[in-house]
Amino acid sequence: MNKKLGLFVLSLILSFGALMPAYAAEADTETETEVVEYADDGISPRYKNISSIGYSFIIDDDGEASYSANVITYEYSDIEIYVELQKKSGSSWKKLYSSTGTKSNIKKYTYGDSYSVDDINAEYRVYYKITTEYGNNQTESTTNYKYWN
Repeated sequence: MNKKLGLFVLSLILSFGALMPAYAAEADTETETEVVEYADDGISPRYKNISSIGYSFIIDDDGEASYSANVITYEYSDIEIYVELQKKSGSSWKKLYSSTGTKSNIKKYTYGDSYSVDDINAEYRVYYKITTEYGNNQTESTTNYKYWN
């Protein structure tokens, strides 16, 4: 009898909990936010035009560093992706190589590059800067780093 009463009370509590509304604040779209790679956990900051950004960075056993960014926008846009490979030297970072890819009037753009590194055991990172221009000269920009070792 006590087991049935306990189950009844538990189901009542769960029923009332499901009826309670949940509240959330709107995202602040006026400030720049660091992008969380959506491949990790599915979370991306809210932008006005950028729908999602994905990053990739890997160094293979032969020392080939490959890196890319994938950008999807809501509106047709001019998209620029700047990538810069850097190597840690002491407590600072030294630029090894950089390149930029640009496409106009698109909603999805993937740009990547590669570079041969001399020491696969060293610390490397890629700096990404993504800029979209859309509508009446509206721009949206974000930066991010991805690390290796």
